[in-house]
Amino acid sequence: YQRRVHGETKQIKILYKMQGTSKKRIALLYKTVFHIDPPYKVIVDGCFIHKYLQTQMNIQNKLEKYLDGKVHIVVTDCILNELKDLGEKTKGAYLAAKEHRKEKCGHSTRLSPDMCMLDCVGKKNKGKFFVATQDRELKRKLAAIGRVGVFSFHEVKLELEKPSLKMHQIMKDKEKSQQSLTMEEKLELKRVRKMNKEPYVPDLSLIHISEPTRRYA
Repeated sequence: YQRRVHGETKQIKILYKMQGTSKKRIALLYKTVFHIDPPYKVIVDGCFIHKYLQTQMNIQNKLEKYLDGKVHIVVTDCILNELKDLGEKTKGAYLAAKEHRKEKCGHSTRLSPDMCMLDCVGKKNKGKFFVATQDRELKRKLAAIGRVGVFSFHEVKLELEKPSLKMHQIMKDKEKSQQSLTMEEKLELKRVRKMNKEPYVPDLSLIHISEPTRRYA
């Protein structure tokens, strides 16, 4: 099946070679369905930076292994400014954040990091971002969007969150639309559904803005 010869046919070969690597299958699902090509942009917030510093993980290498390609780790001014204002408590995270690429968020009035990241992603994730965060409320909001892969630490292990109920609905809607699923999308959806029989359902009633200092405990 030939479509986007230089991109998707290569991903098909990768998919067939994978044996039991569910985390890479989830990443490939997002890349294939939303046509996300390298270099992949991953927006990280302060709480995620704080966590990877604690684990002493080489986060650049780890993300590139997950996504099988070049990764640009990015932060926004809103994220940097919060880390700076929190002072000594987040000094290490602030210095690490300054080493990452700057993504223009366009917010003349500073937003909280979670609201800034949500605004960057938007309803359609036109910037084709991945997001990395430890903020549970933010993860629930992103799950409700469905079009963005979310990285987070579970204890000391980095994971890509399973596709949400909204993501599954997007796939079903695409199947019904005139723009039907490509062969590789059908194969990947079948694998992910078997792996994730009970998709994550975001509890929107629990969503609220976190107090910034609590995210770095």
